[in-house]
Amino acid sequence: MAVCEFVETCPFFTAASGYSPEMFEEMRRSWCLAARPDCARKWARRYVALEQIPDDLLPTDATRAHDLVLRLTGRDEEPS
Repeated sequence: MAVCEFVETCPFFTAASGYSPEMFEEMRRSWCLAARPDCARKWARRYVALEQIPDDLLPTDATRAHDLVLRLTGRDEEPS
């Protein structure tokens, strides 16, 4: 199974970010350990520094990632 390239540095993978342990483990297994190309965190990381991405940004939250990138860079691209 492919693992996300940011697995060692992504705060979502390394810290539960306030989510229940069950939710955290399921998200980590489904997203971080599966290297999903549609991860909102990974998409945002293309445009902004890791430190600018909120630890609690869910991999599924493309809208929030889009708004973050738009606010910080002016880029109005849709997450893929």
